[in-house]
Amino acid sequence: MREVALRRGIFLLLLALGLAMAALTRPLAPRLS
Repeated sequence: MREVALRRGIFLLLLALGLAMAALTRPLAPRLS
């Protein structure tokens, strides 16, 4: 694998993880705040 492809894969993975966490924490936001 090229470094560019590896970085792109990691970036997409982190992006997907961030979206998943945002989707999970969004319903809990009113409870925390």
